[in-house]
Amino acid sequence: MEKRNWEYDVKCRKCSKITRMHHSTHEQTKVQDFKIWASEHSTFPIQKQCSCDNGMMMFHDIVSFGNVHWL
Repeated sequence: MEKRNWEYDVKCRKCSKITRMHHSTHEQTKVQDFKIWASEHSTFPIQKQCSCDNGMMMFHDIVSFGNVHWL
């Protein structure tokens, strides 16, 4: 069975490490809604922990987004 997800990559502002993040499945979110979400969120950073400074919340920027197919 094939699984299709909407995913996006974020880049840490401190160490430049890129991490892939899951947004939703194709069944949960329509393509246009995901594109709007990604465009709106690309203008400000996302807060998440990074392995470069464990325990600290780092700012991350969206650097790419799209659909991913898993078998």
